[in-house]
Amino acid sequence: MSSSRNRLVMDVRKLMMAYKVELIDDEMKNFYVYFHGPKDSLRNVFEVFLPQLLLYPNPSDPLNDEAAGLMMSDLPVYELRVKGEV
Repeated sequence: MSSSRNRLVMDVRKLMMAYKVELIDDEMKNFYVYFHGPKDSLRNVFEVFLPQLLLYPNPSDPLNDEAAGLMMSDLPVYELRVKGEV
């Protein structure tokens, strides 16, 4: 098992111990996490934090080895792929 796969499995297991998690598939790549944050904080998470993660991914510490490799080796193709154009 690759190191990123091990990390993914460990991270999902940690989530499952702390929150209600609904797995969508056996690959652990699609799931719902249900959690309650402090009042008026989740808007900040969805409007600030998640967009930052999507705009500035870190290929040096990936959960998706394939995407990170593509981002580092062929940025234009990576950008088309994440936009769903390839």
